[in-house]
Amino acid sequence: MKPLLLLLLSLGTALPNLLSADRGVVGGSAGALELRSEPRDQAAPVATVKEGEIFEFEGVENSDWHRVTLSSGQSGFLPEERIRLFFTLDEIPEKDEPNSEVGDHAKARGFDYCATARAASQGEAAAMLRYFAITDTDGAAGEGHAYYSGIVIHLLGDEKLAAFLETQPIDYRIGVRNQFSGGFVTWGEDEGMTYGERHFPRSYALLCRQVITDWPSPDGRLVIRKNFSSARVTRDSKVVKAELVEKASGAVVADLTGDDLAVGSSREGAILWSPDSRRFAYYSGGLATAGRTVVWQQEGKTFVRRELPKIALPGRAEDAELVGAALQWEHVEPLRWITPETLELQLHDYFEKLREDRSIDSIGRTYTVTWHPSSGEVEAKPRVFE
Repeated sequence: MKPLLLLLLSLGTALPNLLSADRGVVGGSAGALELRSEPRDQAAPVATVKEGEIFEFEGVENSDWHRVTLSSGQSGFLPEERIRLFFTLDEIPEKDEPNSEVGDHAKARGFDYCATARAASQGEAAAMLRYFAITDTDGAAGEGHAYYSGIVIHLLGDEKLAAFLETQPIDYRIGVRNQFSGGFVTWGEDEGMTYGERHFPRSYALLCRQVITDWPSPDGRLVIRKNFSSARVTRDSKVVKAELVEKASGAVVADLTGDDLAVGSSREGAILWSPDSRRFAYYSGGLATAGRTVVWQQEGKTFVRRELPKIALPGRAEDAELVGAALQWEHVEPLRWITPETLELQLHDYFEKLREDRSIDSIGRTYTVTWHPSSGEVEAKPRVFE
């Protein structure tokens, strides 16, 4: 049995056993709950766990139950689904520890990680905004952020977390949700309620929606409505209907469904409106694999779809490293509207070829693309990363 916090915060990475989820309270709506003498519903009750009472617990091998020990010393068993993790502010250090990967990650961005986490856990608005915007950690920094994020959201509680999320735009919410992509939002299709549904119902409802009407045009006249195969973000959940809608009347202006190819945590895609509300870049794809961008632009009273033309990529023909390499995927993502009629994108190609020793050589090429959807004019140049 994994520690409960490991199950809650997988973040798509394998977290080490430095996470010890050993204190909890009764979660859900039942209030007080009976401890059982054995890990099964029919076992005799041995004690009552009061609402808000803090206890220690440990997993039972090959079971969804945990052995619980009360402060009185009485012990028994509770089902995992009834346990909500308990933390105190003392579990977040006041200062970043030396050689802390997540601390270094934050310092490179101009703030102290632990101080921000502590302030966020107490509901300070500016700290919450900065803390939950941390969505680009990996490795040891990602593991540390996963651990402390679990503490932060439990200290905040569902009501404060939901009140904060309600004020944030859709892309920010999706970024937050994808930081809690393990047991918080999805355990698969048929495994009952997730931890988030049970213990953070208001926040969960904001992060996992079956219908989203959002991504407004700058002039406020239009929105995009997406219907998903399920509210729960599973590996296979996807867009089943996407439409451009007139906000005031609800009239459908264009059907966008055919442009959605992403599934799972990337299913929502991204929308980038031009400042004059006459065009939007419609992006769908994975975080690091195949992804595409099309543009919808207003012509008369309707919107018309425009695909990115074939691009002559500079230096490709003379690129000796690509000789014998096979293109595996292409990722085209919108970056910004340079003008209301000019879109800047990033195009990334990923190739593979066999070396002489039969190992695989992975090769990437990244370009900045400038596209004028009205005229079809397009230009690419190798992207230089600072």
